[in-house]
Amino acid sequence: MKTNVFLTTAQVTLVSLTALMTLASGCGGTYSGGAVYSSGPGPVIVDDYDYYPGYEVYYSRVHHDYYYRDHNAWVRRPAPPGIPPAQFHTAPFVHMDFHDTPDRHHGTVIKTYPKNWRPPAPKPPVRRDDHDDHRPPH
Repeated sequence: MKTNVFLTTAQVTLVSLTALMTLASGCGGTYSGGAVYSSGPGPVIVDDYDYYPGYEVYYSRVHHDYYYRDHNAWVRRPAPPGIPPAQFHTAPFVHMDFHDTPDRHHGTVIKTYPKNWRPPAPKPPVRRDDHDDHRPPH
């Protein structure tokens, strides 16, 4: 016996509205990777990381904590490992453009930004001499 399943416009609308109301009421919004948080109605918070290659540590700009490997496990701590935060934040860093947990990207990140990575030196300003525009004198 072959059964065809077709939903009427009213059924599709009801299902869609139910899904939207569930999300709006705060019954959703948590990303399984741990980077999107919602404690009910209100804004959804997405992690934003800076990576410090010299330490292989990520700093969460949103949560103000540090994400790194401690032996074979990834941990999130209130301070960087073995260095005062004030000293840590003077080290070279690069802003990451992912918004889930760093462990998902670390293999690529350490290849792109090895421990000895430094930001490129700034280019010197272009000097423009408005008096020398290669026109003959008057």
